[in-house]
Amino acid sequence: MSDAGTVTFAMFQQPEEAAMAQAYLAENGVESHLLGEVIGTTLNYFGTATGGVRLQGLVVDSERAVELLTALKRETKPKKGRVALSSMQRNR
Repeated sequence: MSDAGTVTFAMFQQPEEAAMAQAYLAENGVESHLLGEVIGTTLNYFGTATGGVRLQGLVVDSERAVELLTALKRETKPKKGRVALSSMQRNR
């Protein structure tokens, strides 16, 4: 994926949540990549300082990606045995 024409769909404090959101987008036909995942995973105390993990993709996919991520966030409200996308922040 080229850097030209990319946008941040969402930001996460937890790399695991970012990976889950990326997988959800892929299942729904939206290509994306994670920026900051390695430092967030290996040096978790630096994750917050670097702004967390960014879920990025093509500008042309941004509207669909935000719709999907919003739906995913609603679906994953904390329930027993489920992980919530609590640290997801929409890029504004």
